[in-house]
Amino acid sequence: MNRTLTNGVIELDPITILPPSETDSGMEPFAGQAEFQMGDVAAEAEPIHLRSVPAFLLDRTEVPIERIRKLDPGYAEKFKAEKDLYALTDVTFNKALELAESLGKRLPEEAEYEYAATNGGQTQYPWGEQPIDPPGWPIDPAGRPQFDRCRDHTSVAGLYSNVLEWTISPLRSYPASTTAITMRAADSDRKIVRGAPVSVLLEQADNPEEWARGPRQRFGMNASATHERLGFRCARSAKPRIREADFGRPVWKD
Repeated sequence: MNRTLTNGVIELDPITILPPSETDSGMEPFAGQAEFQMGDVAAEAEPIHLRSVPAFLLDRTEVPIERIRKLDPGYAEKFKAEKDLYALTDVTFNKALELAESLGKRLPEEAEYEYAATNGGQTQYPWGEQPIDPPGWPIDPAGRPQFDRCRDHTSVAGLYSNVLEWTISPLRSYPASTTAITMRAADSDRKIVRGAPVSVLLEQADNPEEWARGPRQRFGMNASATHERLGFRCARSAKPRIREADFGRPVWKD
């Protein structure tokens, strides 16, 4: 059991379970940014604000079924073997979190997701500035389609195509400005989902205007919900998160 010593120092329990040695395999490092401009100037619900994004690693693709078949065979039994190369879907937030931790990783924060999907805020889409005709949003094997690759990290695929993805972030309002934060109460059991327009999740006709907004879009899903178009990928912090500065947070400007 952790113990609090003098002067507020906490002695942590010894670590007895280490993540697999291949934990970083299949991940791409991102440098992060002290003042990442997050949000969409054209979206009232997603106002521009600054956040710190510490360095992190992100899976290059969504977690495929074949990876879970080795990790949790009983859970993977409900998925057909011919779908092994496809992203694991129909997974609740808590199950996705459990599987990520079993892999020695975690789910990404939504700021990390947006940082990766916009090349550190430099592009509208993962691949660059120009939109691509709405693809009808087919569900492809993890790592496809080929057009959806990050401009600055070309091995990272599928951040604005294929399945939507859980993040670890709860549904909360963005800061209303860079000088003040207005956190309105929201359902604490809803988590932010990223990676596609909401019309894809609702199985409605693709809306070209909504599609063109890109991966800055965000919406909440109940943590107990599942959907055949909702999966996840994993992240890791570049270093242990112990101090407050190790975590991403809003940046206030005078």
